[in-house]
Amino acid sequence: MLRSGQTIRLTRAEIQRFTEITGLVPENVNTLADLDTYVARCKKHYWGVSIETQFLHWLIDQERLRCIGALSPAQPYLLDHARSGATTAQRRATDDARHPSMKRST
Repeated sequence: MLRSGQTIRLTRAEIQRFTEITGLVPENVNTLADLDTYVARCKKHYWGVSIETQFLHWLIDQERLRCIGALSPAQPYLLDHARSGATTAQRRATDDARHPSMKRST
């Protein structure tokens, strides 16, 4: 994200990531308030309480934090999950294999 005073501009890569994650193009995002409005619109579009929806909302929040510089680049496996269309069970199995100490009990 490029910033000049109160004005911001998302980079092509950021626009691409937001679009890939949400399916909604971040148009007319010129301030942080506009970015927050876009994020809220995405979450409203994908509402619900399922684990998949919670994951999507978390992913949107992570991308917002990355844009404003509050978060380092994502662990590659997080974006791999989002892009692969993996089911919840597949994501859990992959996470359990990569992080055995955090394995969920079933």
